[in-house]
Amino acid sequence: MRILLDSRMIRNTGIGRYIHMLTATMLTAYPQLQVVLAGFSIHNQEFIGKLGEVQQKQTETAVFEAPIFSIAERIKGIQVINKHRDVDLVHIPHFNAPWNLPANSVVTVHDLIPFKLKRQGPRNPLKLMAGEMVLKNSLKKAGRIITVSQATARDLLQSYPDQALQEKIRIIPLGVSPKFFPLPQQEIEAFKARHHLQHYLLFVGNRFPHKNIKRLLKAYAMLLEKFPKLQLVIAGKRTALPDEVDIMKKQLGLDKVREYENCSDKDLHSLYCGAEALVFPSLYEGFGLPPLEAMACGTPVIVSNTTSLPEVVGDAGLYVNPLQTADIAEKVDMLLSDPTLRNRLQAQGCKRAAMFSWHTTAQATMAVYQEILKG
Repeated sequence: MRILLDSRMIRNTGIGRYIHMLTATMLTAYPQLQVVLAGFSIHNQEFIGKLGEVQQKQTETAVFEAPIFSIAERIKGIQVINKHRDVDLVHIPHFNAPWNLPANSVVTVHDLIPFKLKRQGPRNPLKLMAGEMVLKNSLKKAGRIITVSQATARDLLQSYPDQALQEKIRIIPLGVSPKFFPLPQQEIEAFKARHHLQHYLLFVGNRFPHKNIKRLLKAYAMLLEKFPKLQLVIAGKRTALPDEVDIMKKQLGLDKVREYENCSDKDLHSLYCGAEALVFPSLYEGFGLPPLEAMACGTPVIVSNTTSLPEVVGDAGLYVNPLQTADIAEKVDMLLSDPTLRNRLQAQGCKRAAMFSWHTTAQATMAVYQEILKG
């Protein structure tokens, strides 16, 4: 089987990890698979260079050097599809598929954030309208639609109710990388000493408004009254300068907030393992990899009771109403004050994370590919 995969976002968080882990896992699990990576040459070569020798021979590259949501993308996407009509299947790992998407194709929809949360999408109404046209075209033309959660599938069908679409959708959860596991306490303490960390809460994710970091910072300010030495670590890139983190830190006088904008997987692993808890009060998530990765590291998680997060965390975490700052502070207080609760959530989290593997994701995705080929 030879597939064409849009790899342009392979270095991004979220979708980038999906592309990276799914592709690497499928190449290993299916030696007969040949993948044409269509994207930025330097990023493709960087990814291929990390593969094993056998897997490297299973890959080809195609130049598709156009930014996401650009006019160039529309033109070059059509050209890339036309040039690779000989492949067995096309997989676009996000909804922004070329207009001439063939029937032998799969589109993965992670979330509808640009449309559900208007502040996160294009501010220009024309761009938003164009984005919806692209999404509708993808839903109509793709042979199958993969969603990464039941929540995203529900959003799609509520926004675009159609029996044909419902029959196309396949729900395939993401996996957790084997890179994330509990570290020895000695190694954790050494990392914390190097980075001048003691007792800290952790947030992981890009600093978009829907991540709700503003309320997290307000809750943290409340917690400092009872836990004056408590630190907060925010691991994620700015999306504006200044952003709401910068503004709230200044307004609330928070000097114990540590920021990691460019965090390697190795440092992220240590940050997860050393945290008292991952606090993830996001307003909207298509899946939610950080809570899953934290649970795999044996770290308790406190998450929103909305969208996809209950699907990921199950009974292995504490839930908050993300709109209630006091609720966020209360649940963190509860966790920090109760060692028995903390130990229970650590054990349940590890068991829960073990239910999500990239091998399972790869198997289910290959089953969708086979549906396309048979159909």
